[in-house]
Amino acid sequence: RRVLFRSLPSNPDAARSYSDGLSKMRVYDTLGSVDLLRKTIASEPDFGLGHSALSSALSKLGHDAAAVEEGKKATELSSKLPRAERLLVEARYYQVSKQWDKAIETSRTLFDFFPDNIDYGLALAQSETSGGRGKDALETVVNLHRLPSPVGNDPRIDLAEANAADSQGDLRHALNAADAAASKAR
Repeated sequence: RRVLFRSLPSNPDAARSYSDGLSKMRVYDTLGSVDLLRKTIASEPDFGLGHSALSSALSKLGHDAAAVEEGKKATELSSKLPRAERLLVEARYYQVSKQWDKAIETSRTLFDFFPDNIDYGLALAQSETSGGRGKDALETVVNLHRLPSPVGNDPRIDLAEANAADSQGDLRHALNAADAAASKAR
């Protein structure tokens, strides 16, 4: 129970806006998530996971300098978090600062410890693709597809597969995976 409370904001409004912000990010409403995550850290400025999630959202919107700044703040605030959350904060920081080898290593550690966590696997595949290791990302995607249903059927896996295949120049594979993602998302 104590670990749970260190992983969530103590302020109920901040906890709600954090949860809603993460939900919006999962459905690719990044712009909507930024407002909620900013509200979270305004209510609870020392909440490292909030800064980390905001960092990821800002990066997806192309606000790289702000993303790195939030990521750095998140890592500074993460010392009291449980190990998995500390690694998540670090992995996100390495991603937004484009330190791909460190992002891959940290994301792989997380996914190795929690192989049934789709978000950790997707973060690993994204880091591998962005870091020029599309072939490794395709292997990660295969492992994600092996997860039990419904998790293994998540359209985000197909989208990660499309991105990895595209990075390898395999446009047919990328198109098929993107079609599968669209079909599942419907």
